[in-house]
Amino acid sequence: MADSLREITPADHTQGPDAARITAVQYGDFECPWALQVHQIVKEMREAFPDDFRFIFRHFPLRYHPHALIAAIAAEAVGRENGEEAFWAYHDRLYANPSALRRDLLPQHAEALGFDPEPIHRAIEEEEGKTEVLAQKRGGVRAGVRSTLALFIDGELFQDDEVEDAVIERIIQPLKA
Repeated sequence: MADSLREITPADHTQGPDAARITAVQYGDFECPWALQVHQIVKEMREAFPDDFRFIFRHFPLRYHPHALIAAIAAEAVGRENGEEAFWAYHDRLYANPSALRRDLLPQHAEALGFDPEPIHRAIEEEEGKTEVLAQKRGGVRAGVRSTLALFIDGELFQDDEVEDAVIERIIQPLKA
């Protein structure tokens, strides 16, 4: 039996107002095509309902994606060095370039966004933030996440084939009403 979804804290990466009518949490992997699908759905929801939709991203790097963990470490480094908006810009860039996540390319993504690449080089080499990234993944596992084709909507987990219907029934329909 899964534990419940852990409480949202200031350490989480959050977009949207705290008082939003609906909150979604994604446990994602920048290299995973299924996580990319969820990312695209969430991006559409953020754009369609900016005042009523709150989104939280947590890392869930899968072992069989060779660049996922290092990409998560780089994203955390960007956020630490440049703030939450920078994390989200880098997050979106990584999802837009899932085949360009090699160790040598991650600092270039930061530089393309106007951020200093050196902290990313250092974080990658020293694996700064790895413990936190893996703690997020463990939290997802404890909450019942089995794959990156998963989305919590107001604390309830939807996975695999149920995600699309859940988005329609639990996000779109209530927010359009």
